[in-house]
Amino acid sequence: MTFGWAARLRDAWRNTAHGVVSRMLEAPTRAEWLFVYGPLTLALIAALAVEVATARIPNWLTVPTLAYLLGARLVLGPAAAGWYVLSLVIGAVVVLGYLWRNAHLGGGGAKMAVAASAAFPPLLAALFAGLLILACFTFEWTQRWHGRRQMRGSLLLLVVTLAAFCIPDIVAGVRYVSEKRAAVPPPANNVAPTRTAPASGDHGEDW
Repeated sequence: MTFGWAARLRDAWRNTAHGVVSRMLEAPTRAEWLFVYGPLTLALIAALAVEVATARIPNWLTVPTLAYLLGARLVLGPAAAGWYVLSLVIGAVVVLGYLWRNAHLGGGGAKMAVAASAAFPPLLAALFAGLLILACFTFEWTQRWHGRRQMRGSLLLLVVTLAAFCIPDIVAGVRYVSEKRAAVPPPANNVAPTRTAPASGDHGEDW
């Protein structure tokens, strides 16, 4: 038997969790594209160019990128700043605690990956970290068949970041299709109407 207060608490938790998840997977606004995702993409392209030229990603590029992204998130949504600190923590735990420690990413690539994770909401940051792990393992698996090649961490980050940009749009498309299907009324039963005999004394032409 479920008490009334327990049921209300359960429903409130479900609604709150659903709302938080929905907000974290919403498509970016124009301001986010201009001041967060756009500059992040430019920083990753610059990191790729520097890494190709010098074989490293310097601190003068990674540290300002991290500081800028956290500052931009603080200006765009001061009330949600704590969420992006959580995203930073998620990125640091996954990237520094696993990918960098096990030599899947170099030092500069790991710092840039932590900076990129701060641009996303926590749920999207976790998905970004998962995609990054998958990309690292996929690249290392292909090395066994095509010989050893140096992995460009900035190129890998750029591809994974662009893939993470697409996740909210994919979720929105799935929601749109599901809502459209739910709005379509069920088809009526195609049953031919039955004809009844006319009353006594009423002789219609069709009978």
